[in-house]
Amino acid sequence: MTEALGPRRFQKVVKGGQRLGIPDKVMVYHLEHCSIDEVHTKGWFDNVISPALQNEKAKTEVAQGVLMRLNASKRYCDGVLGAFYNDTPPFEV
Repeated sequence: MTEALGPRRFQKVVKGGQRLGIPDKVMVYHLEHCSIDEVHTKGWFDNVISPALQNEKAKTEVAQGVLMRLNASKRYCDGVLGAFYNDTPPFEV
């Protein structure tokens, strides 16, 4: 559920951008996703995930998908953090 993870991240990006004096018109995408993703998450869960979970096989597949998404997010965040502290590229090419 990518959208469920987004709002807090976008809020942090916006806060950092504002602290650095970046105008809101430059951060429109991030500002909008602070609230849009909350609505999108509810719709996605109510209309797709919840009905899919009525199927036992789908429960396992959804859980695996969530874990894959969280692992990808962790790798991304670790890479970005490493780039800040170690002056290394955030991803292998």
